[in-house]
Amino acid sequence: MLTVLPRFNETYVDFRLKPSELPNSEGFVHQHSVWHSEGDKLYEQGRYQESIACYERALANKSDEYLAWNKLGLAQAELQQQQQAISSFDQAIEINPDIFVAWYNKGNLLQELGQYKDAVANYDKALECQPDQYEDWVWHNRGLSLWDLGLLEETVESYNQAVNANPNNFRSWANRGKVLSQMGHHQEALVSYEQAIASYEKAIILCPDSSHTWNNRGADLYSLGRYQEALNSFDRAVALETDKASYWTNRGNALRQLNQLENALASYSTALSIDPNYSQAQHWHDFLLESLEQENRATIETQLNEHEQTSEQAKRSAFHQALLASGLVTQIKFPPRNPQPKRRLISVSGQPISEVIIEERR
Repeated sequence: MLTVLPRFNETYVDFRLKPSELPNSEGFVHQHSVWHSEGDKLYEQGRYQESIACYERALANKSDEYLAWNKLGLAQAELQQQQQAISSFDQAIEINPDIFVAWYNKGNLLQELGQYKDAVANYDKALECQPDQYEDWVWHNRGLSLWDLGLLEETVESYNQAVNANPNNFRSWANRGKVLSQMGHHQEALVSYEQAIASYEKAIILCPDSSHTWNNRGADLYSLGRYQEALNSFDRAVALETDKASYWTNRGNALRQLNQLENALASYSTALSIDPNYSQAQHWHDFLLESLEQENRATIETQLNEHEQTSEQAKRSAFHQALLASGLVTQIKFPPRNPQPKRRLISVSGQPISEVIIEERR
């Protein structure tokens, strides 16, 4: 299953405060805006603890700012402060129940905590807000939670809504295909994978250096049995991001399907050098290693047998040549390769002899 997508941070899309929206340049509103903006910069740099301090200073000046509460929750979640993050999202929702991103971000956090039913309920609340953008991601992550609950039909419906909202959402097409395949609807699954591939092509044009996109494209081509194309995609993924054990393992799987076993083993070994505890790479590495050892043993035994047979034939041939050279025989006849039926023996002077003459003296 694909992992939950990163939380949507509205700071960098629609919800950034603009200077023109500020009523004046002094007082609490100005102070709030300064700390808020500084928190955004620090969050973007991954300095989450410092961004938390800035958002808290902004809220000390203007405690009813739901955007700051939402961003505070995002920063807290990045530091695994889950309960504090949920409380911050709840504060944003209490101030403005119509802010879909707070419901959405809370749903993502609940999903990560394994509280799938509550996550679905929060995604539903986000959808009630009728978001004018990113609706497909709400449906997508809702589908993930339903999938984890084992509600496959509802999961497919959620992905149907996701691709209706955004036909270019390749992740939703891909997950839809995986669920349909799990349900045994293989033909529909193939159609969904094909749609995912078409969407990947568009995504790659827009962002050709996305290793994640190349890897996912390879995964879906692999699901379609198009192993060489899958390998080409995995090659691009590992070239762009060389330290991902999962990419090297996927590459190994494609090589294994193409019966390039030595290269596959090398890919699994690379994955294990990056993450020695990566179980899938370890499984296939050990399996291939044992298979290749057995194959090598069989090959060696075959070669030894062939060598022994060749040596025996060479000895026999040399003996026959010596007989011919000595003049003891003029011709050597060999028995036919196919086994002959047992011949009837003729009794002469009471001694049985075969009627087949092997050699004739001169």
